[in-house]
Amino acid sequence: MSNDPKLLDLTIYINEHLHSDLPLRALAARVGLSPFHFHRKFRAAFGESLHQHIKRLRLERASHELLHHLKPVETVGLHAGYKTVSAFSHAFAQYAQKDGKKESPTRYRQRMIEDVLPRTRRTLHQKFAAAIERLQPSRVVTLAPQPLVFWRSATQERDFAPVCSQLDAVRTVATESARDGAKSTFYAVTSDVHGATEGGLFRIDIGLATDQLPEALRVRHGQVTIPGGRYAVFDLDVAAEDVIDFAYAAYLFWLPNSSEQPRSSAHFVSFESSASGVFSNAQLYLPLQG
Repeated sequence: MSNDPKLLDLTIYINEHLHSDLPLRALAARVGLSPFHFHRKFRAAFGESLHQHIKRLRLERASHELLHHLKPVETVGLHAGYKTVSAFSHAFAQYAQKDGKKESPTRYRQRMIEDVLPRTRRTLHQKFAAAIERLQPSRVVTLAPQPLVFWRSATQERDFAPVCSQLDAVRTVATESARDGAKSTFYAVTSDVHGATEGGLFRIDIGLATDQLPEALRVRHGQVTIPGGRYAVFDLDVAAEDVIDFAYAAYLFWLPNSSEQPRSSAHFVSFESSASGVFSNAQLYLPLQG
């Protein structure tokens, strides 16, 4: 994964404008490169072409809408930029292959609801026992947008080595810029639905609030903004390796029994971290509609 600030900032721009046309020439101009050199640099940095990147992000968003909002397939496809159900179904089937078999949007949603999610629920119930049935947020808050300087890692579920490596990088920067021994609050943001739920590759952005860093350091790294809005906040009293499971539990146990609807899958965790990597004062934030 790239840590080139211009390219990372561009991926954030792309993610925030998935509903718009995103031509290569215009995006290349945003980072001051010719289309030819931009294409080569983007593929080298992210392991996929610009077209593949945009398509994957749109289909990731579509998978979230299929799963959590239960919108009609045609509506989801239009939101993902496809003019017909058949075009969307063909693209989604390429994206959501399972064991080498292509899945239509309808089949994906059916399998997730009837098989994957119940199986995940059983696993989580065994892990967290009866406490999971009493899972409740400590509060619901409305946040202003939170700008972050961030480092990106791509990881397989249960493989925390890339994330730990990025956390070490962020911790080093935070330590070097800290004033009077002040503690830093870190943020871990993930938005991928398909990769996380299917045990595939997914991204985690590790960041620091921009106001914790001097301007000279901010410009050397990519920046992202956590969207403002309503969030359910859960206090975390679990090991770092269990945070992902806890987030699943909040989505699968608390959310369906609440009066709330998820706004997106881009939940995040805020925490303090010691040199040994121990999390403290950690909270999970789930984005809510309204």
